[in-house]
Amino acid sequence: MNCSLSLVANRGEKRYLSTEMDVHYTVTKAAPPGISGAQLPTAKWQILPVNATDMEEIVKVGDVVLLKRGSSQKYLDAQSGRDDEYYPGDGLTSADESDPQKESVKWKLELAYDTDRKEIVEGDFVKLQTLWQNSDNEYGYLQGEFDPKEPKQRVFSFGNGRRDNGSNWKITRTS
Repeated sequence: MNCSLSLVANRGEKRYLSTEMDVHYTVTKAAPPGISGAQLPTAKWQILPVNATDMEEIVKVGDVVLLKRGSSQKYLDAQSGRDDEYYPGDGLTSADESDPQKESVKWKLELAYDTDRKEIVEGDFVKLQTLWQNSDNEYGYLQGEFDPKEPKQRVFSFGNGRRDNGSNWKITRTS
């Protein structure tokens, strides 16, 4: 599924899961006025079920997936990001891993709300739980900075996912 993933920060600003060339971690980024986030080249992702037999397979609740960055061969890694505060392994994410077998690039897909439907569709809000266990033996969730005033807008993999704390991501299909 080709898509963009967005979250709504606590002041209502929509931000997109994105990559930046000048930092070693993934970020959330607002789309410029008049442009949809799905049009941002750095905000294009493919959600690929790990056990898919072909690329067109339907993505379902409970699937273990890879988040592939656009048309690259790089995957979102739950622990490879780094900056002046976090080191690799601390739970800062980065879209720089090329090995799709690595445990820290696999995410369990959950809906952010209850429904009987299993298929993930355009407009759904999802949570992505990492399969990588942190040093506290916890499995985190993909979580963006919740404060829109935070200048770095980093994306982490240690959110608890229990409430909308920056871990509910909206799926918007892209071409």
